[in-house]
Amino acid sequence: MKKNLLYKSIAVLLCILMLSIIPLSAYAASDSSKTPVILVTDIIANEIVADVSNSQSEILYPKENNDINELIWRFIGSYFMSSEGDHDTAVDNFMSELNAAMSPLALNPDGSLAFELSTVRSYSYRLDKPTTPASMYFYRNKAEVLDKVYGGIGRKIADRIGDENVFAFNYDWRLDPAENAEKLNQYIQDVKFLKGVNKVTLVAEGFGGIVSSVYLHNYAEANNFADIKNYVLVNSYFQGLGLVGDVFTGNIMVHDSALVRYVNDQPENYIAQFAMWLTQYILNTEWELSHFTATITSTLLQRKAKVYSYVKDIFKTVPGLWAMVPAAQFEDAKQFMQFDPTINAQLSPMNPKLLQKIDAYHEVQVAAPETLKKLQQSGAGVAIVAGYNLQNFPITKNSAINQSDGMVDTVYASAGADCLKLNAAYLNIFDFLGKRNAQIVDTRYDNVSGDRLIDASTCALPQNTWFIKNLKHNGFRYDSNSSDFIAWLATVESPNVWRSVKYPQFMSYNKFTQKLNTPSSNSRPEGYLLGDVNLDGKVTAADARIVLRVAAKLEKESKLSALAKQNADVNLDGKIDIKDARLILRLAANLDLDQ
Repeated sequence: MKKNLLYKSIAVLLCILMLSIIPLSAYAASDSSKTPVILVTDIIANEIVADVSNSQSEILYPKENNDINELIWRFIGSYFMSSEGDHDTAVDNFMSELNAAMSPLALNPDGSLAFELSTVRSYSYRLDKPTTPASMYFYRNKAEVLDKVYGGIGRKIADRIGDENVFAFNYDWRLDPAENAEKLNQYIQDVKFLKGVNKVTLVAEGFGGIVSSVYLHNYAEANNFADIKNYVLVNSYFQGLGLVGDVFTGNIMVHDSALVRYVNDQPENYIAQFAMWLTQYILNTEWELSHFTATITSTLLQRKAKVYSYVKDIFKTVPGLWAMVPAAQFEDAKQFMQFDPTINAQLSPMNPKLLQKIDAYHEVQVAAPETLKKLQQSGAGVAIVAGYNLQNFPITKNSAINQSDGMVDTVYASAGADCLKLNAAYLNIFDFLGKRNAQIVDTRYDNVSGDRLIDASTCALPQNTWFIKNLKHNGFRYDSNSSDFIAWLATVESPNVWRSVKYPQFMSYNKFTQKLNTPSSNSRPEGYLLGDVNLDGKVTAADARIVLRVAAKLEKESKLSALAKQNADVNLDGKIDIKDARLILRLAANLDLDQ
């Protein structure tokens, strides 16, 4: 009797809670639509300049793509034209120019700045008020800043919430990620104070994922992530880059089909595509491309010590580069760069302070997938975006065969997706055929791409990870709906891959039309509608009532059908609880229109 009375009391309290949630949710909806967004920018938005006090100072890094491509093609041309005996000269000239291009990255042996004037130009704070964060509004008349720092993503987010609510965090990516994470934590507090809010949304692009991962681990987790509304990772390096890992372990090579694919991925209009095809046809006929790649790989291996002599000392001192080494290659990388006899005439131990810095980051890197799960469990929205089907620059083993967005490996950007090899020579046909029938992990959802190249069921957050085929790493243009997608992730409540028919888990990008396309092969179970627990085809308070009864143990979860359970788990955390009931009430009251 007492037990029944207790259950009835709980039910009454839950009903009161249901009634009170609706007005609270209405307030939350209007408030979250203006939650400030901080872009944690990629390397390309963080210019290393010779003199930060001079607005006209030369940009030392990153170099323009045209400069890099010119250097590469000049090397290929000189290598082709030289006789076998002159290959050394071609390699020497190329490495000398590469060394000159990368020398601004050099730091002290302990990973600190070598000279103060080589630093990053910041757009994070106002020039007239150095302690006040500068929103995008502050730069609205400076097109160059808008394009380089905020990009298509920042501008599209500003279209939704106003440019006075969009901020960009700049940093010197060469330094210890922990130093930059400390500055990011302070920047978040400054933005919160400026805007009078309790939470911000972080959108971390590329290297920004490394900095923000350390912030989550070192600062946000201790406060149960109370400062974070949504967290969006876009083509992030937070789990490393296969290319960097290979370079740091000496696994350099050039593969012929990978080189051809890389060349084909570059043109973005039909004329350039035809010109590239014609060039390949001529080269294949006259110079035998496969022979060229085999020869250049042999040259690199034979002259490995000379190649590394130009760049090893630069690479070794930069904590930011070490942060891009995947965990699986990290210990081998430390051994190779310090003690491997093929590149070290004598033992070359690293500075103990630098070792401490890079070891500390890699502890964060290993923990990052679990940190993301904790972040989601705290109630924050989490979204991860990764690209695939593009060839990385094929100068190492992994960069030749790994699925990527042309820069970061899909397996790392997605926190664990199972990916088929990129080039046909490496494709396991039995693996490919097997993926037509089953995915690796039974998540209760279909998490395999229609082309069967990606199995997202192995990701840290499979229902919160999206994949875009054929979109380049920094290809989110303002005039493309690809940037609309990221803006949606940044501003929607509790994003997941089943939330919008417009933005399913697997999408493709047409580089000629510059549009994001939704494949017709994406499927979801018949009758699947998040929030529709009673399966009547609509989301109402009646559905929330069922979930509340299940959460309070007044009704057995086992009585729900498999489809009803799927629809009830609105936040896709694998549980049916009061959080789902709250979200269902929001949907029922049309407080969030992105269903």
